[in-house]
Amino acid sequence: MSKQCDFYKKHELGQIDDMEFDQHVQSCEFCKAMLAEDARLIELVNSLKRPVDSDNVWVKIETDLSKQKSKNIIHLMLKSNKMLFRIAAVLIVGVAISFYFIQRNQIPDKGIVTFSMLEKLDEKEQDYLKSIEELEAATKEKMAQMDIGLMLLYRDKLEMIDEQIAECKEALSDNPANAHIHKYLFAALKEKKETLQEIYKIKPENLKEES
Repeated sequence: MSKQCDFYKKHELGQIDDMEFDQHVQSCEFCKAMLAEDARLIELVNSLKRPVDSDNVWVKIETDLSKQKSKNIIHLMLKSNKMLFRIAAVLIVGVAISFYFIQRNQIPDKGIVTFSMLEKLDEKEQDYLKSIEELEAATKEKMAQMDIGLMLLYRDKLEMIDEQIAECKEALSDNPANAHIHKYLFAALKEKKETLQEIYKIKPENLKEES
């Protein structure tokens, strides 16, 4: 691998836009390698199969999730604020994870990762946690400058994701090789990172609610 480059990290933190990064990566072996590693990890996570259940538990979860989405959509349609509508819509993401943990005692433990896969997942999860920590520091001031309604909505979303991360970690402490729990943890970390990146990219003039 070539000499370490900070473009990848800056892009992860939202400091460099996609177009600039795409141009840079054409001539940077380090960033190409980092992107390739990300792609391998995503492929790995997507390959983790959910366990086979005997009582159609996942059908129930997905049905409940669908109902919850409908309730949220109806509620959001009553809102006139465009910025809040866009952000509130993404709060639905964490519901699936919540339903999984409500039902987790009913799901047979048949999805197991190998030791080598576990090492790779743990490494990527730690990378996400490090990026999240840096983004939290970088977005703290913007959160403080937001209109109260906008700030509370983002805060609630991040708190919900944090709850899912904590649930996953608790479950993995008892069963560290459980494939589908790793998949949910990875999804929650990815969602938190992307949410913080979204906050970081908000322009100062958009920190207040739109009328």
